[in-house]
Amino acid sequence: MAGVEVLFGMLAEHLGDLRLLVKANISSIFSRRSL
Repeated sequence: MAGVEVLFGMLAEHLGDLRLLVKANISSIFSRRSL
């Protein structure tokens, strides 16, 4: 079961990184449009 918890932890970290990338992309797109 410990291995499963480690996998979920890695997935959570990757999802967090993806969320940050998406937020950065969205903010950059909006800033370009506002200009």
